Amino acid sequence: MKEDEFPIPKRLEDAYRFKPATQLLVYIVLLVIGALILSVVKLGWPLDLYIVIFVVYAALLFPVVIKIENQWKVSFSLGLYGAAMAAIIYWTVTLLESFDLRSVSLYVLFLLIMTVELFHHLGEDIAYEEDKKVYIGVAILSVIFFIFLYMFLSAYDWRITVFGSILATILFAYAILPEKPI
Repeated sequence: MKEDEFPIPKRLEDAYRFKPATQLLVYIVLLVIGALILSVVKLGWPLDLYIVIFVVYAALLFPVVIKIENQWKVSFSLGLYGAAMAAIIYWTVTLLESFDLRSVSLYVLFLLIMTVELFHHLGEDIAYEEDKKVYIGVAILSVIFFIFLYMFLSAYDWRITVFGSILATILFAYAILPEKPI
């Protein structure tokens, strides 16, 4: 048989995906289920914490359920990213109980890691090329990460502080470097 008799589609998973309307319906149903679960669970938390949980839930659920390839999806995904980051920052700032150097540096580390990983999760369709700007951004984020990790670990022996900060910063930089397309 000839090879051209069985053309391979560009995206193999398209045949196994729901139609866009069905994907949106599943996403909305899962959002309603999440909202119902949050409304039934009575933990005595303030309303703003439930809202933060719901916004982060919606942001984390979106790229798992919605697999539409168009500009609207990217725009909505980035909007969810901004809303989730604003909610997480609001939550951490309002619940900040201690203002000593180690606590603040741990909060900044948490926010930095959440920001980068949530962007990887929600911005998976954003094609950015490996150019000088990306590497400068990775270097700046890595320096910020190193500084705050060093401040957080400063209570320990200087060897643990220096080598732990360097090792963790290398791992952080490696994790946020853009992947090369296959």
